[in-house]
Amino acid sequence: MNKYRIASIIIILSIGISCRKIIPRRVTGIHAVNYELIRDNYSPNSKSFRSVSIPRLNADLINPALEIGLKGNLRMVRDSAIFVSLNAGLGIEVARALVEKELIHVIDRINSSYEKMSFQQIRSLIGLTVDYRTIENILFNNYHLCDLISSRDVEISNSKDFIVVCDKRSHLVEGFSEAKIYFRSSDFLVGRIEIVDSENGHFAYIDYSNFTDTGNGVIIPHEIEIFVNRSGELNKLNLKYQRVDINTVRSINFFVPERYQ
Repeated sequence: MNKYRIASIIIILSIGISCRKIIPRRVTGIHAVNYELIRDNYSPNSKSFRSVSIPRLNADLINPALEIGLKGNLRMVRDSAIFVSLNAGLGIEVARALVEKELIHVIDRINSSYEKMSFQQIRSLIGLTVDYRTIENILFNNYHLCDLISSRDVEISNSKDFIVVCDKRSHLVEGFSEAKIYFRSSDFLVGRIEIVDSENGHFAYIDYSNFTDTGNGVIIPHEIEIFVNRSGELNKLNLKYQRVDINTVRSINFFVPERYQ
């Protein structure tokens, strides 16, 4: 399999870690004070934009099989589809992918090939629950967490720069025993998510180090680091958005040449 095709698939899989909904419960004491701070100040972006266009994207992928830096562009229509085109330099496309609610399509330009995968196939391949919504949420820091935070199974504490929510039973991510969500004290944006499977020694984290205020109440991360250690294999993905345009994409077209099928 061509390295650019591998990179396209790994970039998508590295992003895909799924969340589950939790039934909210009443909380009291210090837990309630921190919960109310988060509830009153944290606001997902979902109601503020319909689409996102990232005309300049940098993706650096490091794992045992390859180390590669790619450039490209990304377009997303919320709750519908995510399109990404990748090139290795000079603007020559080497791969493109379309993520839909049920399927992921990957075109390998180098080998003139096309592959289609369901999320169920990806779950079987990597042992993690992956879905469209979570990929979208991770890319744009658009988590819906208040139900989780109000659960009795979480602990909320303060550190110097963060309010830390520790989910001891990992309702956030299936297949992991513990999850931590770091809300930045300065603006209540999600700055970091950590997940751990203590039984098998697996862990992963997502870091959001910089954000861009695009206006209209939409704050998008423009630098994301994703680190996954599963079954002893380390995958590190750095994403940087050079520019973000809101509500400029009406639809996404994805054409598969006949000779690729």
